[in-house]
Amino acid sequence: MFAVVLILKAIKFVEMLELAASVGKETCVGRRAALVATRHLCLTSPLLLLPRTSWGSTGFSPTASIDIPAAANVDRRYHSDGMESNSPKLQIVADPKTYSSLAFAPPNNNGKTPLILVLHGAGRNDQDIRQDLADPYGEHAGLIPSLIESGNAPHNLLQNFAVLAPYSYGKSSFYSDSRTKLLDFCDWAVQNQNTETLPIQFDPNRIILFGFSDGATVAVELLTTRRFAAGVICSYGYSGKTLPAAALDRLSNLPIWVFHSQDDVIFDVQNSDRLVHQLEAVNEKQGRSGMVRYSKYTKDPENLPPRVRGHSMGITASKMPELYDWMLQVTELPVQSQLTEANPA
Repeated sequence: MFAVVLILKAIKFVEMLELAASVGKETCVGRRAALVATRHLCLTSPLLLLPRTSWGSTGFSPTASIDIPAAANVDRRYHSDGMESNSPKLQIVADPKTYSSLAFAPPNNNGKTPLILVLHGAGRNDQDIRQDLADPYGEHAGLIPSLIESGNAPHNLLQNFAVLAPYSYGKSSFYSDSRTKLLDFCDWAVQNQNTETLPIQFDPNRIILFGFSDGATVAVELLTTRRFAAGVICSYGYSGKTLPAAALDRLSNLPIWVFHSQDDVIFDVQNSDRLVHQLEAVNEKQGRSGMVRYSKYTKDPENLPPRVRGHSMGITASKMPELYDWMLQVTELPVQSQLTEANPA
């Protein structure tokens, strides 16, 4: 059955390539016109969809509740209205055509502030956005939004970064949704920043993708558009042996930090092993080094229950101050001329 799925995805990928050859140029021109005064790079290649490990093969349902022991160590100071008593507050913002999102602005927020775009993993995703993303006892507890709301986020995160965390309400994850929908959400954020609709500011050239589980697989796909400055890939789920050559070319010369635990029972650590090996190889071939970091843990540092053991890297990475120091080194998007593959005519 899984082989059939891979074949269907391959057919879909070929169809996307053919479609891009005919309409890609017009799409790119339109997107550039909508992003005047930014340096977003709209390439005419399609998104490269990556088949990730089937949830059915793991014995775990993405719609099942996950009790995260780490949450028990968080100081629960929520009032009855769901707001934290003495922590920075996340605001709820919404693009009516794509996603609702939690938004955070640091002190002295301005147009040069880097933005972290957080892509959560799979779950029921059928609750209030604040309950699922921000509550330290919620479905996606332990990721950046819940650390901010509970007052447990690293200081260098709170002081230096704007954050947007869209919510895939009604879908098991972003993997079940259109990738162009996320890109449209990014366009909306760029166009509406520093307004009543989106009262935060950020540098469009310093958008960093942070993806966990299914969100990590989607983040790698989005990075191939070259519209993002860097990526943090936690518990990656792509099950293919080799990424398409076009994908690897577009992932070269991008700062990427990969996290995985060897005892991950959901997505095998070999998924990340292969990703890192291929990224290092393509960067070395192009005379670049040091673009990829890999934090590979021998066992689950969060000590999650056996049915999800090791599938915790989004939690581990979110609370790591060193990660945000690394993000601050990201300055601008790779220029288009650095791509070895020519754009289609």
